[in-house]
Amino acid sequence: MNEIITVCIVLLTVAIIVAIIYFILTMIQLVQTTKKLEETLNKVNIELDSVHKISDSVLEVANFFPKTWFKIATKALPVVASVFCRKKKKEAYHE
Repeated sequence: MNEIITVCIVLLTVAIIVAIIYFILTMIQLVQTTKKLEETLNKVNIELDSVHKISDSVLEVANFFPKTWFKIATKALPVVASVFCRKKKKEAYHE
């Protein structure tokens, strides 16, 4: 009977040691992954700052022009583009 208890205690001890080793390896991997994630997020933050600066510049340029000219340009540009595309299609069709 004592042999069975001794074997159970040894197996339980081995199982606990294996679980502790697995837990430690998992924590090491988690720390490495967290560091890489932090580096990636820092890089993304730098890129977003660049995009934010560019969009601010575009807004400044857009605010420089009077709103009426901007509205006229946005409404006239598609019409001019469609007329130009129709001429190209007609020329291609007649050739």
